[in-house]
Amino acid sequence: MSTLSPLLVRAARGEPVDRPPVWAMRQAG
Repeated sequence: MSTLSPLLVRAARGEPVDRPPVWAMRQAG
């Protein structure tokens, strides 16, 4: 899960992420 943390932060900042923010919402949901 620690690997998702930085990705979520980047997505929240609006920075380009390797994966779309959709997966983040699925993981959080």
